[in-house]
Amino acid sequence: MSAAPPLLPPRYQDQGLLGRGGTSEVRRVWDSLLGRSAAIKFPLFPTSSGLLERFHAEARVTATLAHPGVPPVYDLGELPDGRPYFLMAEVSGQSLDQAGPRLPLRRKVDVFARLCEPVAFAHQRGILHGDLKPANVMIGAFGEVQLVDWGSASVNEGTPAYLAPERARGAPASVATDVYSLGALLLELLTGIPPFAGLEEAEILDALRAGELPPCEGELPGELREWVEAATHPDPQERPASVRELIGRVNAWLDQEDRRERALGLVGEALRRLDEEQAALVEADALEAEAEAILFGIPAWAEVATKEGGWALQSRAATLRREAGLAQAKGVQLLRESLSLDPTCREAHRRLSEHYVAALKDAETRREPEEAERLAVLVRAHGGRRFSRWLEGGGFVSLHTEPTGAQVEVRVLEPVGRRLREWSLGIFGSTPLCEVPLAMGSYVLILRHPECEEQRYPVQIRRMEHWDGVPPGERLPRPIRLPRRGELPPDCVVVPAGWTTIGRDRQALFVHPGARIWVDSFVMDRRPLSNRQMLAMLDRLEGEGRGEEIHLPRAKAGAAHYARGNSGWERVPDGDGDLWGLDWPVFSVDWWDAVAVAGWRAGWEGRPWRLPSEWEREKAARGVDGRFFPWGDSFDPGFCWMRESHRGRPLPRDVEEEGLDLSPYGASGLAGNIRDWCWEKAGQEAEIVEGGRLVLPPLDSESRDPRMIRGGSWLSPPAAVRSASRQNARPTERSEAIGMRHVFSWG
Repeated sequence: MSAAPPLLPPRYQDQGLLGRGGTSEVRRVWDSLLGRSAAIKFPLFPTSSGLLERFHAEARVTATLAHPGVPPVYDLGELPDGRPYFLMAEVSGQSLDQAGPRLPLRRKVDVFARLCEPVAFAHQRGILHGDLKPANVMIGAFGEVQLVDWGSASVNEGTPAYLAPERARGAPASVATDVYSLGALLLELLTGIPPFAGLEEAEILDALRAGELPPCEGELPGELREWVEAATHPDPQERPASVRELIGRVNAWLDQEDRRERALGLVGEALRRLDEEQAALVEADALEAEAEAILFGIPAWAEVATKEGGWALQSRAATLRREAGLAQAKGVQLLRESLSLDPTCREAHRRLSEHYVAALKDAETRREPEEAERLAVLVRAHGGRRFSRWLEGGGFVSLHTEPTGAQVEVRVLEPVGRRLREWSLGIFGSTPLCEVPLAMGSYVLILRHPECEEQRYPVQIRRMEHWDGVPPGERLPRPIRLPRRGELPPDCVVVPAGWTTIGRDRQALFVHPGARIWVDSFVMDRRPLSNRQMLAMLDRLEGEGRGEEIHLPRAKAGAAHYARGNSGWERVPDGDGDLWGLDWPVFSVDWWDAVAVAGWRAGWEGRPWRLPSEWEREKAARGVDGRFFPWGDSFDPGFCWMRESHRGRPLPRDVEEEGLDLSPYGASGLAGNIRDWCWEKAGQEAEIVEGGRLVLPPLDSESRDPRMIRGGSWLSPPAAVRSASRQNARPTERSEAIGMRHVFSWG
């Protein structure tokens, strides 16, 4: 080995060592004739004829391969000491065994593809490399890839770790052996582990001769593993027929990766748009709630100036919803575009499936079955197996009662003749029941106990849901208290504690945006308070000497519709000359009248009668499944008593005749005939739902703020009889459309 730089031809000035191998050395020189740096390669020792032939062959072969992946040869000659040299372009950078481990996967495959190109070029000219290994692959400072050391191109040599098995057994180099070496090199490039790591050269040769293949350690993407296995197949006939075939596979993968990267860029932009949508919707909800609190408390006759602040909030909310809709449309479109680039893009499929799942849940909550079916198809298309079980639907119900041992009959609700009808599925056992499977849908569980009144318990099973009766913030289920025989007053229904859906009806009046809340159990009058009942109460007050407490239904002009007669309180004709039917609902009472009557009943019966919260009344009408009317989702004037139900002159109807207008709990008249005063003031929505649970505010009997009214009346249009419709009026309002029924908390 030379201890000092050799004497160079006068044209070249030595600039330092670039590399040294077992038989040769490469130094940087300055070519004074052409004014450029170059690399000069020469043998380390005086050359034999064989070495000289090999050296000249390398120079000639390298010079022949005019390819960007092969450093060009500039000159061939002899040093002053007689050793041959050739001058070539300097390859700056690092060898692949140095730089490879730090490269990302795509860059590794790209380097491999660019490495294969000069090999394929050489093969086309009948030239083999014969010693393909990471040390002979140079990666330049600007990403260029060049293959060096073509000295083995015409001799039967090579580095054992990358040597094809047939060469180890003495076969000559071939296209197939170069293909094998490329496969072994790719294995090391991808895994970072050299073939036959830890073995000596002799041991590697023995292993190859015995037919052993380099172990494929580490995790590899499936397609890349297939390339390695194909290129290093022990049978040369089973390897890719040419390096060009291998290049085709690699370039197809790189093209797919490029498309994938562009697809992921679109996914990122789509997610940004969808985040914008959610932020806009949250802000719009807040603004609408604020506007509702302002406008709901302003009487209709108030000056326009008092409403403009609420209108401005509504306008801003509407703008945000439009922006949210555009952001959603753009986000979904970007996700679809990403799939046109890469149909296998999991990120796009996952986000689209999540988007359609949310939309499907919303459609089911809004009771839009056709839209839900369409969205289910899209969830299947993008979610694959991930949502297959969820799409099958079904869930479980657990049921606890007090006392235990109640027999449970399960009745499924299905639409027949535009109304939900009950069909018995049989007896499912006795309480407690634990995780009884039920298909998606609405049910009524009929609970029968020998010591108790029969109890109706509506249940909604949503996709993969467990209806367990556990209140929010608690860990244990709330047992359903069954009323003992004779425990409750007559003509009442029990509304058991549990979850219910409020709002979410686009056709309702002043509808709440929608929520699912827990409402504790309560008892409600089965029917609105009638004139017969009201007259009996007045007689009782009179008999107790409490005449000063009497509240009478009055016309807006102040004229009372009742008067004292010879045998007690009785009806008198109203301003139209109509004598109210004894079983008509009471109306023309203001809010304080309704509160006072509840107080009379509470004192006489020893039960805390009061006006219902608007959410209690909505649950009593809709049950737990969010139906639009007490009887289901379809409307006909024959299903309740409203403006279009009359054959002749519109008049109220006896409360006893409300057979069709029945709620899931058996209460009647919750859609039509008469509207009901409610407990709370308008605009208290945010105050009375805490942690998803209804909490009644204190009764404010002093304020003259508008009070909530729920339900439809004999004068209402179709929109007003929808169970989610909301209205309010001043507490002093007396209307022939407003009456009362009472509730008390129970259980």
